[in-house]
Amino acid sequence: DRLTREIIKGLFGELLVLKSLVNSSSSSKINDALNSWKGPYDQGHDFVLDDKIIEVKTKDISKVEIGISSEYQLEKELDEKLELLVVSVETEPVNGISIKDLIHEIKNSIIDKLGDCSILLKAIRQKGLTYKNIPEYDNFKFKPINQIVYDCADDDFPKLVKSNTPDALNNIKYNIRISSLNKFIISEKEF
Repeated sequence: DRLTREIIKGLFGELLVLKSLVNSSSSSKINDALNSWKGPYDQGHDFVLDDKIIEVKTKDISKVEIGISSEYQLEKELDEKLELLVVSVETEPVNGISIKDLIHEIKNSIIDKLGDCSILLKAIRQKGLTYKNIPEYDNFKFKPINQIVYDCADDDFPKLVKSNTPDALNNIKYNIRISSLNKFIISEKEF
């Protein structure tokens, strides 16, 4: 039941976002930041925050498209802000970062802020990861290159969602070409 490179890469991107949320949280809000991570629970969106929802996609830097795995993934809920956060990575077997490295960094930040590490451990366990088996994935190492955040709640954002497709269609999977999303960029960050 070993996880694939693609699943590990997706977790890597989500963990980068979680690390950023944890690092920018105050001690009193650290557990809220940890509980916002819904990705491992396969509940629709990757992060559900008080002020917005974030869907994270992690892609190889050379790829020009991202995959959307259902008609619900980019569906906004009521008047919530919905952002698509795309992390581009390079495979870097020697000097890259493993998910074990990221989890240890996040855990240390949680401890420094007196947060509840069990929230993180419970989330990664949802994907079958434990401190005992996580070193088995050290052969998957990535170097984050950049991250771009898009406003996918914009009515003109190109997406197939349940609200704009016929009821007879379901289980929709499709790709979005990143270069066609430039006018929806909210922010960009280089690592």
